[in-house]
Amino acid sequence: FCSLLCSRPRSHASLGLPYYTQLSSPIRRFNDNLVHLQMKSVLRGEGVLFEAKALAELAEAAYFVEREIKQISQQCDQYWMAMYFRERMERIWECTFLSWKSQVHGMGYVQIDEVGLQVMIHLENPMRLGEKLRVRAVQVTPRLDGNSVFLFEEVSR
Repeated sequence: FCSLLCSRPRSHASLGLPYYTQLSSPIRRFNDNLVHLQMKSVLRGEGVLFEAKALAELAEAAYFVEREIKQISQQCDQYWMAMYFRERMERIWECTFLSWKSQVHGMGYVQIDEVGLQVMIHLENPMRLGEKLRVRAVQVTPRLDGNSVFLFEEVSR
């Protein structure tokens, strides 16, 4: 948990810095604002706003709320993507082959280029990374719980 918000300085391995804080994020999260307020108060000579224990409790609560918000957002995105495809069942989509889940069973991942949706489909022929193919939706079931069903099939080349 300390990698998210910590009361003591920590290093940043990727940047190779002995001390690091995420103080001025272009996308403000609640924890970024806590750090910003805390640093601002100290730099003004007003002391800390939150003691370490209170700061950790606020940060932990915010982490779980942010995680839930992200999950709900992903469920909504998936639902509306399913609605989009359900209204376009007859359309042929250009795709890019991404990887095999099981080459033995012909199951691989493709990305529908126009919308960036990644789905697993059954492929009859061997594919190479980055190879283009065309697919069509055969079943799409939008669900608000994040379990929308997307079933695509390859269209003959």
